[in-house]
Amino acid sequence: MQRNLTIDAIKGFAILLVVLGHAIQYNMPGAFDQSILFRMIYSFHMPLFIFLSGYVSFGTFDGSWKKLQKRFGTLLVPFFAWFIVSYFFYFNTKASFLVELKRVIMEPDYGLWFLWVLFWLNVILFLAMRVTKKYEEWAMLGIFAIIYLGKSVLKTGAADFGLNLIVWYLLFFLTGYAAKKHHVLRAQAKPYAAILCGILYVVLFAYWDRLNAPIFITQLALPKVMTTAATLGYRFLVASTAIYVLYYIFAKLSIVERIQNVFVYFGTISLEIYATHFYFFSLIYLAQDIPNLPTRIAITFMGILAGTWVVQYLLKKIPVLPRLLYGKQAK
Repeated sequence: MQRNLTIDAIKGFAILLVVLGHAIQYNMPGAFDQSILFRMIYSFHMPLFIFLSGYVSFGTFDGSWKKLQKRFGTLLVPFFAWFIVSYFFYFNTKASFLVELKRVIMEPDYGLWFLWVLFWLNVILFLAMRVTKKYEEWAMLGIFAIIYLGKSVLKTGAADFGLNLIVWYLLFFLTGYAAKKHHVLRAQAKPYAAILCGILYVVLFAYWDRLNAPIFITQLALPKVMTTAATLGYRFLVASTAIYVLYYIFAKLSIVERIQNVFVYFGTISLEIYATHFYFFSLIYLAQDIPNLPTRIAITFMGILAGTWVVQYLLKKIPVLPRLLYGKQAK
């Protein structure tokens, strides 16, 4: 199957946003939510990643045990491998190995949660395709409804094995999968649709808050379950409009091949960057004396990205490590 370079380029852009978002976060401890750039990034960047994962899953995941086992190797093996690396990297601040292992399983956001969530989203797709391979997207929607209602009844807390994350991101995985299956994102994205989505995003983003429901929903004084559902729909709409605008921009960017190729390259090593860049946040302290905040963030961002690239490049030269850490074969 021919690769969609637009999708690869967007993935590259998304991983750069992940690094930039963390550079802002660590340079503005306790105040990063006041940064409009940080808020914009966090309003859509991880939903975008999951959407792209769902998009590329159509046509590449056939619902077989073999494919699911492969997803285990490319997602859960790196998840646990990086847990081990993290445990010994921060050994002096960690509890016992088994305690930390239990913690990262029960609360996967203490590890590389994206890999954990994406694996279980593939399990849900696997189950949906066991039900039907013709209407699997509807089966996934049904599974979403069952999990969402079950979660609401059980009232799971933080230690829910990532269930809250799985339910939230299942919406975007399903949307990406359906978009590919039904050819929603065509080669020539419609400019009027992109403009409409852009306007809608700006209007809705004005009320976006990372931790709280938008004020226009809370003021309605709805029952808690309805407030939660309305907030979920609102956040989904914010991220979805941003995703479509980005697709339109990158579809047009394809005419500038050199620029597109840069983003495509970062897209091909997005997992490597995601997994490795956390270990370079100490570089922030090297730039902490720079008084200009944007300059400090820019230097931190470039330093983390450069260090991450070098380390992942060297690690992939060592046999076994590419498979364990990045779910890839050594070259």
